[in-house]
Amino acid sequence: MKTLAAVRIAANFGRACRSSYLCILLILPVLAQAQIQYDDSTGGFTIELPKIPTPYEDAYTHPSGLRLEVRGFSFERNGWTFALIYYDYPTTQNAMPDAYAILEGSRDGSARRTQSSVVYEQRTSVQGYPALDYWLQMPDSEYLVNRLVLKERRQYMMTVEFYGDTVPEEAARAIASFRLTAD
Repeated sequence: MKTLAAVRIAANFGRACRSSYLCILLILPVLAQAQIQYDDSTGGFTIELPKIPTPYEDAYTHPSGLRLEVRGFSFERNGWTFALIYYDYPTTQNAMPDAYAILEGSRDGSARRTQSSVVYEQRTSVQGYPALDYWLQMPDSEYLVNRLVLKERRQYMMTVEFYGDTVPEEAARAIASFRLTAD
C-alpha cells in the first residue's frame, strides 16, 4: 500500500515538475523508503520488505542429525543482507522439548557456525508464540541480528547481516513487521 501511495505522489509531483532531473532527485528518497507486503501462504507469514525477494528451497542437516527441508529467501541492499528461513521439525519426532530450549539451541548453533559470540539476547514472543532476539558479533566486527520464532513445529529465523553498531532502518522495519497468519 505504501508503494502505491509513493507512486501516486511521484506521478502527481512529476506532472507539476518542469525539470525531469530535479523530479528524480526529489522523488527517489520517497520511493527508497517504500515497503512491499510479502505474503507467504505456504510459510504462514507476512512481512514488509524493501524489495521483492526470490524464494528458495534447500535441505539442511540439523546438528541433532535431523534432515530438514528449509524454505526462505535472502537479498542484499545498501551494504547489508536480510534473510528469512523457516522449517518444520518432523512429526515423527517425539515430544518437543521446551520452546525456548529449541530457540536457544538454534542460537548456539548459529554462534558456532559463524564463530561469533552472543552480545545481546532477549526472550520475547510474536503473537503469543515464543521468540528469541539476539545479536552475534563475528570476528571481523560484522554483526548478525536475529529473531527466532517457534510456532508449534515450525521455526522461523530472520537475520540481518551488517557492519557497524546500528541495525539498518529498513531491516529493523522488516523484522518488526513479521506476522504469522492462520494455517
